[in-house]
Amino acid sequence: MPVSKSWIARAVLLCLLGLRTTGGVRPAAARARPSPPTEIEVRGAFLLNFAGFVTWPDGARGNPEAATVIGVLGDERLSEVLALALESERPRSRAFSLTVIDSPDQLTSCHILYVGEATPISALEVLAAVGDSPVLTVSSREGFTDQGGIIGLFSEKGRMRFDINRRSERHARLQISSRLLRLARKLLE
Repeated sequence: MPVSKSWIARAVLLCLLGLRTTGGVRPAAARARPSPPTEIEVRGAFLLNFAGFVTWPDGARGNPEAATVIGVLGDERLSEVLALALESERPRSRAFSLTVIDSPDQLTSCHILYVGEATPISALEVLAAVGDSPVLTVSSREGFTDQGGIIGLFSEKGRMRFDINRRSERHARLQISSRLLRLARKLLE
């Protein structure tokens, strides 16, 4: 199903408000009017929004004006959704760039790393390779935060939700805003 630029923009604005997601094939009559964003579109919007709620340690971002690099490992659809969102005309307060990760030596070259379901290596191996680098690790893999990932995304009753592992956040020397922490379903200490 093609990704709608207008819904990506709306999802970016609404995703942290508990927006409901849909998926699947839409009837022809429904395609004529805008439809709610798919789960993958909302997931992409969450990744873009997370950047505004995280402070990286001094020097980790290089030039303060440099783009926030989002790396995607093992999720081609999410890469496509993010590429489409980033090429949209909508002005952003923060610049982003997208990197599709295809080798382990690239894991620490981004600020936000999304670990997809199709990743050929385990989440534990990815997290060990990232180590204590200041990288915000995010995944929809079950148990990701229990394994040491920082943010675990999941769908609950048609809404995108997330858990945050505070120990992993501190280990990566990141600081997540209290505004985002309050929206988390669960905080692991």
